[in-house]
Amino acid sequence: MVGAKLGEVAVTACRLTVADGGVVQTNSEQASGAAGNVSIQAGNLTVRDGGLIGSSATGSGPAGNLHLDVGTIHRDVGEEGPARRAAGGASAAVDAVAGVHGHGR
Repeated sequence: MVGAKLGEVAVTACRLTVADGGVVQTNSEQASGAAGNVSIQAGNLTVRDGGLIGSSATGSGPAGNLHLDVGTIHRDVGEEGPARRAAGGASAAVDAVAGVHGHGR
């Protein structure tokens, strides 16, 4: 569809681990519409070993917004972070009540 907004991704969990190349993402690849938003609510979020959470756009439409509402975020040191990509005019918001913790390998 021309100019249409693409699908949303919403995840609600007590614990969520995105690891080993796993992806939670929207993408408007070669589309004129906006990619859908990504929203995650979790008590504990872990992103490691190449895991990715984000939104991207390779067409003329913008990426979707990214919102993480979590108690604690754990991530590998050296990774770009759990909110790795929100591009093309999109916003990224991270609300971590208990903090963001990095772990070395």
